[in-house]
Amino acid sequence: MDRAKDSEFVGKILNTLSTRVLIIGFGFVTSVLIARTLGPEGRGMFAMAVTIGVLGVQLTNLGLHGANTYYVARDTNLLSALLGNSLIVSFTLGTIISLLAGLFFWIYPSLAPIHGTLLLMALAWTPLGLAYLLFQSLLLGVDNVRTYNRIELATKLFYFGLLGVIILSNQVTPEVVFGGTLLALFVRFAWSYFSLSAKINHAVSCSVNLFRKSMRYGVKSYFGSLFSFFLLKIDLLMINNMLGTKEAGYYDIAINLAELVFILPEIVAIILFPKLCATKTTIEKWKIARQTGFWLAGIMLVICGLAALFAEPAIEILFGSPFLPSLLPFLILIVCKYVLTLNLIFNNFVVSIHIPWTSIPFSFCLVVSNIILNLIMIERFGMVGAAWATTISFGMLALFNMFYSYKYLISNKVPDA
Repeated sequence: MDRAKDSEFVGKILNTLSTRVLIIGFGFVTSVLIARTLGPEGRGMFAMAVTIGVLGVQLTNLGLHGANTYYVARDTNLLSALLGNSLIVSFTLGTIISLLAGLFFWIYPSLAPIHGTLLLMALAWTPLGLAYLLFQSLLLGVDNVRTYNRIELATKLFYFGLLGVIILSNQVTPEVVFGGTLLALFVRFAWSYFSLSAKINHAVSCSVNLFRKSMRYGVKSYFGSLFSFFLLKIDLLMINNMLGTKEAGYYDIAINLAELVFILPEIVAIILFPKLCATKTTIEKWKIARQTGFWLAGIMLVICGLAALFAEPAIEILFGSPFLPSLLPFLILIVCKYVLTLNLIFNNFVVSIHIPWTSIPFSFCLVVSNIILNLIMIERFGMVGAAWATTISFGMLALFNMFYSYKYLISNKVPDA
C-alpha cells in the first residue's frame, strides 16, 4: 500500500515536471523574445508591471490559498463554499486594493515605478490574479493536478503565439506585451473556474463560518507568504529605485534564470503540501517530508552545479552580450535557490500541522533586516549586493523552519527526529 502511494506521489511529480518543463521552455523562449525586443530598459518596465500585479495578489490573498488547499484536501464537500468565498474575496478586496493603489499613485506620481496605461494594466492584474491563485489552490486540494497542468501549459502556448503576432505586427511595447499576459491570465481564471464548478453537483455557494475558519488558518500563512514575497521582490524594487530600470532589467533576467533552476523544488512543494495535509499522523508526515527532502537536496546540488557551469555562455547566446551583467547576480541567486529548496521541505511539514504564531514577528524582523541589508549592499556592491542580501535572508528563514520542525518533533516524541 505504501509503495502504491509512493509511486502515485512520484508519478504526480513526474507528470507535473514534464508539463512544467514544456511550460518553462515556452516561457523561457518568450522571456528571451521580450528581452531582445524591448531591451534592458523596456524589460525593466515590463518587470515592474508584473511585480506590481503580483504584489497586489500577495497583499490581498489573506492566506486563503493555503487554507483552500488545507480544508478541501480534508473534505471535498467544502469545495462549493470555498469556490464561492474565493470569488467574493477576489473581486471585492482585489478591486478595492487596486483602486486604492491607483489613487495613491495619482496623488504621489513620483512614487510610482511605472506610469500611464502600463500602471493601470498592472493594477488590473490583482483581482484576476487573486481569483486564479485561489482557484489553483482548490484544484490542487481536490487532487486535480492534471487539469492544473493543462491550464498552465495551454495558456503558456496561447501567450507564446500571441507574442509572436505582436512581434510580427511590429507593435512591441511594454504595454502591449504586458496586455498579452493579462489576457492569458483571464483565460486561466475562466478555465479553472469552469473546471472546479463541474465538480459540484449544485450551485456555487458561500459560507461565512467557513470563511472565518479559513481566515483563522490563513492569517498566519498570509503574513508568512507576504513576508517571503517581500524577501523575493524587494531587491528588484530597490534596484529599480536606486540604480534605474536598466539595472532592474539585468537583475530581472538573473531572477528568471534562477527560477528555472528552482522548477523541481517548486513542483515537489505543489504536490507535497496537499499530501501532507491529508496525512493523519505527525510520524507519517515527517517520514514523507524527510524522504522527499533527502533525494531533492541531492538532485538540486547537481542541478545548481550545472547551472553555474553553463551560465555565462547561456546568457550570451540566449539574451545577447548586453545582458552579461546579469551573470554574477544569477550565480549568487543559485545559492539562494538551494537554500530555498531546504526551506521548502521544512516549511511544508510545519504548515501541514499548524502555523506557529512566532513565525509572524520573526518574518517581519527578517523583512526589515533584508531591507536594511539591501540598502547597504546595493549602495556598495550594486546588483551583486542585492543578491547576497536575499540569500542571507532566506538562509535565516530556512534555519528558523528547521529549528521549529525539530523542536516540534522532539516535544511530540517522534522517533528518528
